[in-house]
Amino acid sequence: MPRIIFEVLDRDGVPVRLTEEYFRHIEKGHPEIVAYLDQIQAVIRAPSLVTIDDDGVSHLTRLGAVSGRWQNLYLEVVVGYSGKHGQVFTALFKKVPPKGRLIWMRKG
Repeated sequence: MPRIIFEVLDRDGVPVRLTEEYFRHIEKGHPEIVAYLDQIQAVIRAPSLVTIDDDGVSHLTRLGAVSGRWQNLYLEVVVGYSGKHGQVFTALFKKVPPKGRLIWMRKG
């Protein structure tokens, strides 16, 4: 069984995990995000925007999720849902919100 780095409930109460396998992917591809595991969990719990791409993968996003150097960027957490749980595939900072079909947006 893969080692779980964290598991949190998303805005709908669905458990979402980050496993060691995908954490290593994040470390390799987006090392700048590794210091922000708490903020990644916060975005999963309370995103400001949720879109879904053509492959059915969810993109949970929040602008200004961190302070300092990355504060003017979107923190995007890419989650695949299967059955009754979700799996974080990656997380990254972006200048623009993700494309895809809008699923949910926080008002105000």
